[in-house]
Amino acid sequence: MSGAAEINQRVNENIRPAGTVGDTALLTAWLNSLPKKTFPRAAALVKGGAVVGLEALESELIVAYLTHEPVEEQRTHAEALLLAVLGRDPQATAMGFATALPLPPNAVRCVQPSTILERAVKVGEQAWATWPEARRRREYLLLEFFDTVTTEATGNGRQERLAACLRALAAST
Repeated sequence: MSGAAEINQRVNENIRPAGTVGDTALLTAWLNSLPKKTFPRAAALVKGGAVVGLEALESELIVAYLTHEPVEEQRTHAEALLLAVLGRDPQATAMGFATALPLPPNAVRCVQPSTILERAVKVGEQAWATWPEARRRREYLLLEFFDTVTTEATGNGRQERLAACLRALAAST
């Protein structure tokens, strides 16, 4: 794989967009550098193109990013994958590259996936109040991650802020 790739997710047997990775070759180079026994779902994503067990994939990718940090040219693409996985629909059951998990033929191709921020804005105050504290804390951390990845320029403690957010997310799962 090389070039850009769409990432899709399965939600209630429907396939929807989840994100885009700018350079699949750089992303797969990072994923292939990870120990396969420690990160089996990351290895399955590379090998088969799609994965079930998204909470486990999320945990693996967070730990992989923190312990096997991608090199500079891989970082943006690893963060795009993390953004797709962390920003997935809460009801998603599978995620993968469009080659393995294609959109249906009648799908509107220009529809962008909902972002973490857009999803948070849609949640009403009443719904928010019914969530347990752990769920609210996770949503705050997801927003922090989204903000760091999408608005922070390199430098100014960006990597430290991103790492702190990922450590907090890992501890919350």
